[in-house]
Formats: sequence, C-alpha cells, structure tokens
Amino acid sequence: MFQLGAIGIERSQLGLGGSQRRKCLLNVQLRADTALETAVGQIERGLIFLDRAALHVNFGIGVSYRFSEDWSAGFEFENEREINGWAVFSHRQWMGSGYYTGPTIHYGGQHFFATLTWWQQLPIAKNYMDPSLIKDGYDDDVDFEHTRVRLKFGYYF
Repeated sequence: MFQLGAIGIERSQLGLGGSQRRKCLLNVQLRADTALETAVGQIERGLIFLDRAALHVNFGIGVSYRFSEDWSAGFEFENEREINGWAVFSHRQWMGSGYYTGPTIHYGGQHFFATLTWWQQLPIAKNYMDPSLIKDGYDDDVDFEHTRVRLKFGYYF
C-alpha cells in the first residue's frame, strides 16, 4: 500500500491534502489506484467572486497496465463534488457533482515521471444549486468542464 500527500494551486483553489492508495497485481504489471483529493476555493459566478468558501472533493479510481519497463497505460474514473462552505454531510449545501472518465499514459524513468490524462465529462452530472445549468446531462457550470486534460510531472530527489 502506498500513500502520497499533495499540495498544489489550481485556478483560484489551494489544494490541501490528498491521498492515494495503490494495489499492484500480476507482478506489478497491472495496478489499481484510488485517490481522494480536496481543494478550497472561492465560489464564483461569472466574473463575480462571492464571499464564501467552496470545498471541492474529488474521488478517483483507475487501473493501469505496465507494457514496458518505464511505460504504462490505463483508464481512470473521477467524481468531483463542489460543496458550499464546509458542510460536507449536509446535502442542502452540495452545489454540483460531475463525473469524468478517460485514458491515461504514464512514463516513469530513473530521474523523473510524467502522466498525461484525458477526461471527458459523463452525461450524469447534477447541479443542486442551479439545475438549469444541466444540459443533456452535462454540467455547464464554470467548474465542470466537458473535457479536461491533466499533465503531472515530477522529479525524483
């Protein structure tokens, strides 16, 4: 089992904490991952920043297969929830929920690693605060893009 904490800045959000769990199967060629990430940001509607905090909670799962010594490819699924303030368990404070899935490719060399992921929003999104933002099952809110591309890069010290 592997754990990794994370901190980073994305748009107007400060990501605090996060964990990753990894289970290796078939002599480390097939791997299953889960991830939980949180981020705190300001609630924005268009160009207006409201004076309230928004909590983003992302839960992801994925599988990957290492096809050579340094390369692996896989598939990921992620659920992102946006919550008004800190009331995580109060459904009245939930703002939106989007689901994403897509392929990923990873290079892990001796001195650095890079992971490229392409996600497409699934048409099963919910917007609890403004249901008019749901069009054909997709959330058109500013925090729920239809397509996301993520590049992670790291250098081993």
